[in-house]
Amino acid sequence: EAKAELVRSEPRKKCCALAECYGILLYCNTFTAREIRIITASAELAEALPRLFRRAFGISFDQLPPPDTEGKRSFAITARGKIEEIFRAAGVPEGGYSHLFAGHDQIASMIADSRVQGVSLTGSERAGAIIGAQAGQNLKKAVLELGGIDPMVVLDADDVAAVALEAWEFRTYNAGQVCNSNKRLIVMDDIYDDFVAELVKLGTGLVPGDPMNLGEGEYVPLSSRAAAETVDAQVTKAVTEGARVLVGGELGEGPAAYYAPTVLVDVPRDSESYGEEIFGPVATVYRVSSDEEALELANDCALGLGGSVFSTDEARADRVAARLEVGMTHVNTIAAEAAEIPFGGVKRSGFGREMGPIGMGEFVNKRLHFIAK
Repeated sequence: EAKAELVRSEPRKKCCALAECYGILLYCNTFTAREIRIITASAELAEALPRLFRRAFGISFDQLPPPDTEGKRSFAITARGKIEEIFRAAGVPEGGYSHLFAGHDQIASMIADSRVQGVSLTGSERAGAIIGAQAGQNLKKAVLELGGIDPMVVLDADDVAAVALEAWEFRTYNAGQVCNSNKRLIVMDDIYDDFVAELVKLGTGLVPGDPMNLGEGEYVPLSSRAAAETVDAQVTKAVTEGARVLVGGELGEGPAAYYAPTVLVDVPRDSESYGEEIFGPVATVYRVSSDEEALELANDCALGLGGSVFSTDEARADRVAARLEVGMTHVNTIAAEAAEIPFGGVKRSGFGREMGPIGMGEFVNKRLHFIAK
């Protein structure tokens, strides 16, 4: 069955757009902490997908996290199996959702296969450039959801401590390994000192904890030792370039993957670190003195996934948010996510959208159907 959308209707003529599935879609995902949103989104979408599969799209997903360590591979197999069970229980036809574990050459072969009509990737800029190029070479539609250095602009606040707490909790959630985390905190001069002081207070005295039984004042490890070492190297480089660590900044002993939640300030805008995404629990804070300066700094970035603006004056925050060069803007909340809300960015954060009807529409052929009578 195809969903018909009326475009034009005149006597003796019928014109509509029919939404039809492209065919098999390939979803590529490197198995890192970015996986958390994919797993959550897949589970949320499972309830709605049976209707879509039977009546409109008929899309197959092949998710491809290449194995890293043995532990990651074991978790990947378990997670994928559970998601597939959820889809089947929700009524998605057999084969409507399947997962594979594949290497780079195998993925390239799948993209080139004539049966595959589209490809979507959640991953890094580097991976996006490779998959995007392969899709282009084979004239396949692509959606790329890549990295982000999302700005959180704080113009003013009645309760600075409350806004700082919201910023800290979101930035350190999942050990800071979230695509659309508030990685740059851009704070107005008159509340900057109080805001930073609250962040330092929140980050003081924290100790590594068991992620399966986390206690008060404890923090979780990153996805791997290599990930923690990468974050440590990035923070160390930022400090050599002139930045300051006010709290945290400590790499735990190996082989564990702990990195202490960190407050980083005074990152020079002419440094390499200024434009790098830190995929870990590091709150980087900038001081500004006007709305225009905040906007200029927020948009001075090669990435453009999401962004947020906080103010007691909603209209003011709305005006500033409307000028952010990102794919998702938020006012007085850092990031709104739900299965029906589209997700994606602009600039080097990728193109196209995931999630909800808009995301489904990325891989739908809206075929013109005209009948002359």
